Amino acid sequence: MPAFARKSERLLGRTLGDRVSAQRYASLVTQGAVSRQENDVYQAQYHAQTASVNALEKAIAAQRSNVAAAEANLSRLESMSGYRLVKAPFAGVITLRNVDVGALVTTGSTLLFRIAQMDTLRIYVNVPQSNASFIRQGQAASLRVSNLPGRTFAGAIARTATAEEKPALWQKMVGVYPDYADYQRKTEREIPIVILDPVK
Repeated sequence: MPAFARKSERLLGRTLGDRVSAQRYASLVTQGAVSRQENDVYQAQYHAQTASVNALEKAIAAQRSNVAAAEANLSRLESMSGYRLVKAPFAGVITLRNVDVGALVTTGSTLLFRIAQMDTLRIYVNVPQSNASFIRQGQAASLRVSNLPGRTFAGAIARTATAEEKPALWQKMVGVYPDYADYQRKTEREIPIVILDPVK
């Protein structure tokens, strides 16, 4: 591109000189001071230089379009290179690997890895008012989940959620169990949220 621009500037300078000469000879030929042949030479030279400048400007415009297309392609390739990295939404341990190095994978249809999150699991539980007075910190608790029938997980009551914690935790609770929100609207009492820690 810089080379094209420099060449265009040189041609433009010569074209301006040729235009002045062509205008001068056109004026002189009407006065009979020069021959028509001399005038024709300078007119042809001026038109040739003008055509060269126009052609060069078109070539520069085409090169600019090529540069823009190449930059767009580079940006696309850079964004696609980000897909080479597979990141889990949390830190953990890979417990299952389903693909080998170099295998072709497609978005959303290939299970690459299974990752176990090894952080402390905290369970938030709503306790009925009639049972709330029996809850004590450190008390043993057991947890069963529907998708693992027959398994029981041991835990301990860590504490009851504080007033500052409860609004955010409550939103999570009613997101999973909408009936809690209906129940809270029907009663004046505050439903406590109990936080459990697993037994290690």
